Amino acid sequence: REGPFEIRRQKAVMGKWKYAAQYQQDPIPEGGAIFQREWFSHRFHRDPDTGLPLGAKLRMVIQSWDTAAKKKESNDFWSCTTWGRVVGEDARIRMLDRTMDRMEYVEGRQKVKDQYAKWHPTAVLVEDSSSGTAIISDLRTTGIPLLAISPAGSDKEANARAVSPMFEAGMILLPEGAEWADDYIESMTRFPKGQHDDDVDSTSQALNYLRRRQHGVIEYIERELAKENEKNLCANEKCTSGEDGKRKKLGYNMEIVQTGPNRFCSRFCASQYSLG
Repeated sequence: REGPFEIRRQKAVMGKWKYAAQYQQDPIPEGGAIFQREWFSHRFHRDPDTGLPLGAKLRMVIQSWDTAAKKKESNDFWSCTTWGRVVGEDARIRMLDRTMDRMEYVEGRQKVKDQYAKWHPTAVLVEDSSSGTAIISDLRTTGIPLLAISPAGSDKEANARAVSPMFEAGMILLPEGAEWADDYIESMTRFPKGQHDDDVDSTSQALNYLRRRQHGVIEYIERELAKENEKNLCANEKCTSGEDGKRKKLGYNMEIVQTGPNRFCSRFCASQYSLG
């Protein structure tokens, strides 16, 4: 039987959707909200002029486009989200920018060029269907690193659920004070019942691409869980009072010795810790 920590790890890694279906034999209803509003509370600070994250250097930037359904002159929505990873061990993903506008094809094609010039991404993801296929063909010789993505099929909800654990685990950071953040969050949390799914499609395309090609998602979640688990153990690393001679887990129905920020299971462990 799996212990509490392993259960928490599985739930965090898999997300509430898969965990409920696989382990509790109680799938969450298909019509329920996939993205919870509280999952969008994580922020990063950015330079007010450039929009770049403060105190961190970007090592990878990608853009993801959800283009109009067809190459036609009517004003359909075009959505673009821009994502960045930073240098170092921080595996979290920064959402750098978002645009969503009703545009005709010619205007949308220019917008693709403008957004590339703004962020100079490593790759620009465009679904290879409908107007996206036309964009890939028209801009192939412009130097923009367009990456044709095979159509994900009609199951938009499955694509969204595949990336929802990344939001649930706090892996996705939005820029502090972004004027588009409220509209984006509203669009994401209303899916699949909302009027528009352009933000979700662009987001799912980008994060599924990163999820499949970047190691660190599960590792990040496990590190965060390990930190939480560490808080509940005796601070003395030499403690052997717990199960199997390991550090004792601190509980509500026991005496806890507090010394500064550290908590111990006994005065002995506290004194042993202070002696180094």
